[in-house]
Amino acid sequence: MKKSKYILLIIIFIPLFSFAQNVTISLEELTKLKTDLDSLKHAVTQKKTIIEQLTDSIISYNLVVSKQHLNQEISISKLDSLQSILHKQDSEIQNLKEQIALCQSGNDALYGRMDTLAVQIGITRLSLKYNPKYSQITVDEFDKIKNEQIKKDYTWVKELHVIYKKSTDKLKEIINEIQNNPHRSNTTNLIRDRFVEEGINKIKQLSYYAKYYNKEHTIIYLDDQIDLCIDLLTQHKKGKSADFGNILKALTYK
Repeated sequence: MKKSKYILLIIIFIPLFSFAQNVTISLEELTKLKTDLDSLKHAVTQKKTIIEQLTDSIISYNLVVSKQHLNQEISISKLDSLQSILHKQDSEIQNLKEQIALCQSGNDALYGRMDTLAVQIGITRLSLKYNPKYSQITVDEFDKIKNEQIKKDYTWVKELHVIYKKSTDKLKEIINEIQNNPHRSNTTNLIRDRFVEEGINKIKQLSYYAKYYNKEHTIIYLDDQIDLCIDLLTQHKKGKSADFGNILKALTYK
């Protein structure tokens, strides 16, 4: 039986947003990631407010300039003064535009971090028991990703969360059949061996097993339960008892 696998993608911002390192993550760390994502969303909202305020300031300056140009009876001395004022205002407007550019650049970085967090959290949740609420949140957050390259490269994260419920239900159904098979308690070698082979074959005939099990992109939690079940069946063939109650419990969600 393989050891339980835990994955967290640590994402480093390089030109292609490469994700290259797997580490163990705890529930506390997952909660922190969610908190970080919420904080980033709040920061983006604040940045948008700043940009709107700076834009309003530019509009206000432009209105002042327009009104001053409408006064056709300005004396030469006042004109010189006005030109000085306009020059100062132009400098201030340019400064405001530069601030807006910086804010927008900061927004791009924040959105990039939000995108990577959405992917990180989605992948981590594939190592946890299926939860209808969190799988739906993962799908919704993935749809909000702004970086098209990240969305393209990690579309499998969304795909796995979409099939998580159906795959969990089907695996539980098969294991429940194995648990309730009357031959499970039969000690006759021939009958016991047939029971084991039929049980393993049923698991391997699952569409999830054929397409995702132990592949590069997989639902780690389901793979672990499959490993446990096959291991129990294998040990049962050697004469040990096989009770799948704990696995069924592990596949039960609210």
